[in-house]
Amino acid sequence: MSNIEQIADDIFVLTDMLPIDGRVSWIPPSAKGLEPHNSYVILSDDRALLIDTGVAAREDSLLASLRRVIGNRRLSIFITRIELDCLGNLARLLEVIPGTQVMTSNVVPLFNLIHPVETTPPPLPPRRILIGSTLVDAGFPCLKIYEAVVRTLGSTWLWEKKSGTLFTTDIFNTDMLAEPTQSVLHREEEDSQSAQTMREFILQKFDWLEFADTSKLAKIWDHFFSQVEPSIIAPIHGRIQLGGAARRAIENYRRAIFALQTERVA
Repeated sequence: MSNIEQIADDIFVLTDMLPIDGRVSWIPPSAKGLEPHNSYVILSDDRALLIDTGVAAREDSLLASLRRVIGNRRLSIFITRIELDCLGNLARLLEVIPGTQVMTSNVVPLFNLIHPVETTPPPLPPRRILIGSTLVDAGFPCLKIYEAVVRTLGSTWLWEKKSGTLFTTDIFNTDMLAEPTQSVLHREEEDSQSAQTMREFILQKFDWLEFADTSKLAKIWDHFFSQVEPSIIAPIHGRIQLGGAARRAIENYRRAIFALQTERVA
């Protein structure tokens, strides 16, 4: 079963820890330890929202943990990116939890990317929800969809205003676990990563940043975080940043992406 932790009222993270062994392309070769793989569940009285389904290697543990958290609530799934670490278990979930509603902001037809088994009744058609909208029709009016500031593919961030949680999919994902007993929750009293360490991770995934003119992107970043001030940063890879750790992560990420590039050029 995935490790289950509550990160805010009615918000839970389901985490599996996978060893860092050089097999994934988004982690630099120098990294050590364990990589947390996270999916998030938000609950209301009669509904549950799962944010991303994780890689297929998590199937059994994810299903067991999800059933424990959601109980008899009606399930919806929001897919943030069209990549297998976000939708690797989507077909299986549609099979075992009939009536699940799938949502995304991406223009790519989701069901063309998976191999669903025959189900009775057939799955509900996926719904595309535009960036800038809330998930009010799914029963979660406090969740708003934003376009990810830094991305390679079409990606979305979700902002849960009530708790101050920003779900950031594949960025803010550089904080790994040193050992299995370490909590996936990075609290404000813990030391933070250096911007240089963050940059090594960032360029492993977003290599185009090394050579891009990021001046306009920096303005978009600053504008976004002048409007949205997270107290929790929740990525699908890596540790979750809470309180002061979240604020420091935003500052260090900004320096890692923009300032360190300028310093190197200078």
